[in-house]
Amino acid sequence: MSNIAFYVVSDVHGYIFPTDFTSRNQYQPMGLLLANHVIEQDRSSMTKVLK
Repeated sequence: MSNIAFYVVSDVHGYIFPTDFTSRNQYQPMGLLLANHVIEQDRSSMTKVLK
């Protein structure tokens, strides 16, 4: 049996880093780098991956 994963993100408005830059070293659960991290974690556990 095969599995397929879909990742849906909202409009990130240019947020690359997980911060909104209102204070130093503030971590927010957002940004393209966080989305990439989640996808890479899932990829490492899958045997068949399309790139």
